[in-house]
Parts: sequence; structure tokens; C-alpha cells
Amino acid sequence: MEEATYKCYYTWCDKSFNSKYNLKRHINALHLGIKRFECSLCGKKLVSKQNLTEHLFTHTGVKPFECKVPGCGKVYRQSSQLSYHKSRAHASLKNKDGKSNPVFKLEDEKSASSLPGISLERRMYQESTKLQVHHLLLR
Repeated sequence: MEEATYKCYYTWCDKSFNSKYNLKRHINALHLGIKRFECSLCGKKLVSKQNLTEHLFTHTGVKPFECKVPGCGKVYRQSSQLSYHKSRAHASLKNKDGKSNPVFKLEDEKSASSLPGISLERRMYQESTKLQVHHLLLR
């Protein structure tokens, strides 16, 4: 993993980033409050395209982020909600060295549609969801 070499120059902020681009995004979003992405359905402004994409799920009712821990299956609208869920509900699955269990790593590296054993219906649903979001982004 790259070392964070670009430190935020706001005195009260201790964040560091591995690229100037990420530092600029941080400053614009957090310190300057610049929100460049606007929802075409409700007018809400957001700081990133990812945030806009995840916001659109509130309009569609889709919850595309699914916990892959066997027997869990909880679903969320935002990736941050899934991350929070994993840190709370499945904290015991972390290895003794504090690193993530392979279950988490697999979930982070692969989309659900590419995992073996996912039904055709599930894949079609996920593609339909992506298409709905794509159309909403084009408005």
C-alpha cells in the first residue's frame, strides 16, 4: 500500500492522502463544502459521483450492498452502511492480527455477480439495478 504523502494543510485536520487528487477532493468536499454532483430527481447536491450513485438508491429503493458473511445476507443502500455493519456485527471474524478475514477481502474485491453460486436471477437483478442507476445519472 502506498504511503500517504500529501497532508491536509488545515491546521485542525490530520488527514493524509497518497495523491494530490485525493487531497484536493478532501479539501473541496470537507473544508470548502463544494458539492458538484446534483441529483436530477430531488436537487440534492453531493460531493462525489459515488455519493450521487448511492443517493439514487434512495429513489429506487434498491439495496445493492449485500453482506457476504455466510448466514447473514443483510443488504444496504450505501457501501458505508455495509462497512459499518461488518465492523459491528462481524467484528469477531477479524483475524488475531487485526486484519480482515478472507470473507471481507473477497467481498471487497469482487462484485456479488461474479461470485460462484450466484443465481442467474440475482445477476439479472443486479444488472437491472445498474441500468436503473445509469438512466438516473443521465437525466
